[in-house]
Amino acid sequence: MKRFNNKLIIIHDFDGRPYYKALESVDNVIFCNSRPFRFLLRDLIKHKKISDDVLNSLLLLVFIPFIKRNKILIAMAPLNIRMILYSVLKYRNTVIYHSSWPHWGAYYPFSYGFLNKYLEIIWKKLLRTDYKIICVTKEAQKKLSLFINMKISDLSQIYHVVDCQEISKECFERKWKDINKLNVGFLGRINESKGINEFIEIANNELLYSNVDFYAVGKGAMEDCITGSRNIDYLGFLSNRDDVRSYLSSLNFLLVPSKRNKYWEELFGVVIIEAMSQGVVVITTDHIGPKEIINSGNDGIILTEDEYVSTVIDILTIKDKECYSQVAFNAIVSSRKYSFDKIKNSWSDNVS
Repeated sequence: MKRFNNKLIIIHDFDGRPYYKALESVDNVIFCNSRPFRFLLRDLIKHKKISDDVLNSLLLLVFIPFIKRNKILIAMAPLNIRMILYSVLKYRNTVIYHSSWPHWGAYYPFSYGFLNKYLEIIWKKLLRTDYKIICVTKEAQKKLSLFINMKISDLSQIYHVVDCQEISKECFERKWKDINKLNVGFLGRINESKGINEFIEIANNELLYSNVDFYAVGKGAMEDCITGSRNIDYLGFLSNRDDVRSYLSSLNFLLVPSKRNKYWEELFGVVIIEAMSQGVVVITTDHIGPKEIINSGNDGIILTEDEYVSTVIDILTIKDKECYSQVAFNAIVSSRKYSFDKIKNSWSDNVS
């Protein structure tokens, strides 16, 4: 089908566009999702029209047997049963599997009961014999190599790109010099798993009323809890990336108090790196993604979930606030390895 000719087709479980900006700059990309009928229903109910990505997804599903001589990137969660259907593409195309999942062989976001053991066998065979594999993090690379019993060097690793212009020297020096009040923020989904209760608890601590201003950006089920807190300035949801950058550049600290549960933890952390590029000291919990990004004490701070609230309060009540300016500066330097140009070059080496 002409629509798919000479394209790199990305098949994602959700919306893959935020993750592949660098890849779009090195290839002719078309986006599809693995659950087209679900997104078709969303489009019709919410937008009253069908988006190009959903149309592409439906057409791909119909024409799977006829797609040939293309590059296909499949970014599906482990054990997704739809992989069996889309694996037909491997016979006439070059297929890449892309994953950020670090819990291979332990538990999965998709589960089909007794079918899981058979799906594991199918997935192992496909990944070992038919696909080139690229992982988002080193931890995902390590765990997936063990799962399919391959050398870790046989799998590639490319971080997600952080397309955020670095803070200027003048702006950085201005916000870390002669601080009268710290600006401390939250950015993300406003729900329990993202640690919004911990953020509110910290913001409502009386020790911080006089020397810290708290801000929150995002949307989610617990927005009312934010608006009901007298010490948090809720700025709503920012969709424009320039607005997000401006918000982050105004902060001294970004709090990322994510809460681990049986099925989820922070697997990467684009927001963390964006904040680091703006000279912000990120204080996060010790999840897999943040631990790979931050060198605690050098370019950010990593805490256990149990100690998070009390330790953050201690940090924010220190008198010598300028001592964290060096951590913030180191964060800028560390963020550069996720820059657009570096990630673009990595993708070019792996898909060309």
